[in-house]
This record gives sequence, C-alpha cells and structure tokens, in this order.
Amino acid sequence: MDFIKNIMLAIYCLPFWKLGLFLLGWTAIFFYINRKFQKKMGWKCALLLAAAIYAVVIFCVTVFWREEPIQGQSVELRPFLSYVRYANGQEEMLRECVMNVVLFYPMGLFLGAAAERKRYKRACVLILGAGMLLSVGIEFCQWKFHLGL
Repeated sequence: MDFIKNIMLAIYCLPFWKLGLFLLGWTAIFFYINRKFQKKMGWKCALLLAAAIYAVVIFCVTVFWREEPIQGQSVELRPFLSYVRYANGQEEMLRECVMNVVLFYPMGLFLGAAAERKRYKRACVLILGAGMLLSVGIEFCQWKFHLGL
C-alpha cells in the first residue's frame, strides 16, 4: 500500500501544468484502451470492477492514511472553508480543492465508459450520485474521527 501512497503523493506535488498534462495523457490512454475493448464481452464488468476497486482505494487513502487527530483540535463545520482560506491567502488550499476533484476523476472515467449510450442522462445522474455518496461518506468518517483540516 505504500506504493499507492507514494504515487498519490508524487501526483499531489506536481505543478498544475504538469498535472494537466498527466490527466490529458491518462485520459488519452484510457480512451484508446476503451475503444479497443468496448465491444468485448465482460468489458463493462471490468470497468465497474475497476471503479469499485478505485472507490475503495480513494476511501482508504482519504480516511485510513490520514494523520492522527491532534488532541484538543476542534472540528470546523463550515462549508467551503478551503475556498475561504484560499481567498485569505493560504495558497495550499487551492491545491487541496483541485486534488479533491482529481482524486475522483478516474472513477468517473470508469463509470462513464461503462454507461449505456441509450440511457446516458440516467447514467450521468447515477455516476454523480455515486461520487457524491462516496464523498459524503469520506467527509463523514473524517468528521467522526477528527481527521483532515
């Protein structure tokens, strides 16, 4: 698991322009592979399995690999606090917000590629719902165990 943690840390530390190139390259490779295999039997199941495994990885990284809570640290339940802190000069908060979006990007690609084209609007709602459910679950666990900011 340290291997995954080290990869995610390396991605987190990339400058934004390199992060953009990384995502563009990853997306191009994914679409190439998807085009090759999309008509193969079992490909949608493989994509759904990949999305499920990735969701577990996201959960582990954002809940179990966080630092221990500081004793006496209070929890701040203010929506969009990271954006407020960025506006007040804490530059790292922008990276935190961008990386939260980037973290869910592969799962959206997997689920989007597995979606049926005939019911794409319904699939988009389900994909957004799955992402929101995972995000709320992560935020709840971080709040409950005093992890994070």
